Amino acid sequence: MASIQALQLGSVDYSQRFALDQNVSWSFEPALAPSDPEYDIAFISRMLTQDEVSYLAKHVRAYCLFVSDELALDKPLSYLMASRCGRRYAERDVERLLTTELKNYFSRPYGEKFNPHMMTVSPFFKGSVRWFGYTGAVLEGSFGATMQQAVFWRSNIPVEKGQAIDLWLEYQKSGAIEIELEVVQFHQGSVSSIQKVWHFSEADLANVVTIENAENPGPVFVSLNARGEGTLGGIRPARPLFPPRSRGVYPRRQALGHP
Repeated sequence: MASIQALQLGSVDYSQRFALDQNVSWSFEPALAPSDPEYDIAFISRMLTQDEVSYLAKHVRAYCLFVSDELALDKPLSYLMASRCGRRYAERDVERLLTTELKNYFSRPYGEKFNPHMMTVSPFFKGSVRWFGYTGAVLEGSFGATMQQAVFWRSNIPVEKGQAIDLWLEYQKSGAIEIELEVVQFHQGSVSSIQKVWHFSEADLANVVTIENAENPGPVFVSLNARGEGTLGGIRPARPLFPPRSRGVYPRRQALGHP
C-alpha cells in the first residue's frame, strides 16, 4: 500500500502529540539532501534558511505546503508560499489537519480525464446518440420518468484503504433533464460483490465531489444517471490534480459546460 510522505520542520514533533494513520510516513527535522524524494505534504513551524527554502521549492508539491500562522513571512518564505501555493495554519488546527485532512494527500496523486473511448451508452436509453469522433457523444430524447443509467465508463478506478478520490463531472445539457453521478465500489477482486455506493445529485456536482474509502480496498465503477427529456452531452468525469480543500477555483460549467 502506498504511503503519505510527510515532512515537518519545527521545534515540536506533531507526530508525538497526535496518532497518525498507518499509511503516513512522518519525517521530523530530517537531514535534507537534493536526492530526497518528493514529499506529499510539509508542515513548517520555524523560520527557514535560504537553502531550506530552495530545497522545499523542489521537494514539496504545489498546494501541499502548510506554514504556521505564528511565523512572520520574510522574503524567502513569502517566495516559497507563492511558488508552492502554500497555506497558513493555526496551531489549534493541527489535530484536525493530521487526523482528518492528511489522508487526502495520498502518495502519487494525479489528475486525469476519463477516456471517451471507455464511455458506453446504457441500453436503458432509447433516444438518439450522436458520436463526435474520439471526443464524446450527445444523447437526445427521453431518459425516462425515473432516474436510471444513461452512460457508464468501462474503466474502473482502483481505490486503496484510507484513500480519498476527487471527481469533477464535465457535462452540457438542455431541456428538462435531471442527472446524478453514481459511484459503486466493489470488493477487491470482484465485479459483483458491492461494498459501498455513492450518489451525487446535480446540486452536489456543482462542485468537486469526494469519495472516501475508510475501509477495504476495491475498484469503483462510475455511471451517469438521468431522467426527463432533452439533450445531454460533453460528458466526462475528471479527477482533479489538486488535493481536496486546498484546490483553486474550477471555472466553466454551463447548462448546455468544466475545469
